[in-house]
Amino acid sequence: MQCPFPIDWLEFAEGASSEALESHLHECLPCQILVAKLRAEHRPVLRAKKTTSTVEWPQWGESREEFPKMGDVWWTRLAPGGGKSRAIRLLVLVVSDPWKEKAESWCDVIPLKSDVENATSLDLLLFPSDTDLNVPWRALLRHQTVVSSRDLSARVGTITVCGLGILQKALEGEAPEERFGPSIEDAEDLRLRNEEDFDNALRDIGRSYAVTMESDEGIPESPRVLQFPFHRVQMPQRGMGSLQLAADSAVKEEKFEWAVDLPDRGSIQGRIDYHYLEDKIVFVVENVVEAELGLHSGAHFILWSERLSAPVVSEEFIPISSKTVLLGQDLGVLPKEVSRLELRLSR
Repeated sequence: MQCPFPIDWLEFAEGASSEALESHLHECLPCQILVAKLRAEHRPVLRAKKTTSTVEWPQWGESREEFPKMGDVWWTRLAPGGGKSRAIRLLVLVVSDPWKEKAESWCDVIPLKSDVENATSLDLLLFPSDTDLNVPWRALLRHQTVVSSRDLSARVGTITVCGLGILQKALEGEAPEERFGPSIEDAEDLRLRNEEDFDNALRDIGRSYAVTMESDEGIPESPRVLQFPFHRVQMPQRGMGSLQLAADSAVKEEKFEWAVDLPDRGSIQGRIDYHYLEDKIVFVVENVVEAELGLHSGAHFILWSERLSAPVVSEEFIPISSKTVLLGQDLGVLPKEVSRLELRLSR
């Protein structure tokens, strides 16, 4: 008799009714103990969101951000089923910064499953405190794959500082043994088997990269490009105190600083200025901090504004302090009207 997954019992313990689960629970003592334990704990509410036609489960306050980043937890798009397999979406952990290749944005992901009791020595165990979802997971390292950012449908959470440290150690082969499951017994070990719908969904989302790389053979491949979104921070206004002239009564324009962190490479901070006479908008690099890999590659800024029908790409530059980079000319866009800024760095 095959027992349901713990995450199925979690929903059941929160009040979701199911004749199949109730029938199984009546006959299975281990599952009775598990359900009693789940009901005794204060777990996050992961109830299904019921609509008139479908049931979507689970719901963690999904966010459809445009830029997945290292450590994010995302739902993939709904992969089509076939035969006996169901159409499902996978929960995945993003384990790389996104990069541009052949006009697509890609990132490395690892599938997550909640049945931690089936973890093998090839699965990284994530504790409830390792993500803000507060649920234990096993990360299936052997199924790491490259997916298109378009195949990630919604962000549901992120890894914590503690979890990120464990993940980085695992990717470097230095995570402690207790973070992995028991060793694989042999090729017939049942823990190595996945559900048919899981395998189909994983193949489906991983197919895009293989197909894209095989297309247009013979055409020189463009350099791999990494994407890093900037964060905007309002700068404090510095008044002149008692020396400020009474005639200076105009409301000063709010000033913003833009900053971006590039893992293992460094960070960049600066401001956006506008030259009225020439209708130029520029980025002034005020501070550059270099880390292990450095910032010696060619870079571009990508600028978004509601006043523009499409994003604008800046001139290429090498990130150094005091550098002024032309973002665009004759755009009619003021610094305060810039809604998003991104750095793209050649790898």
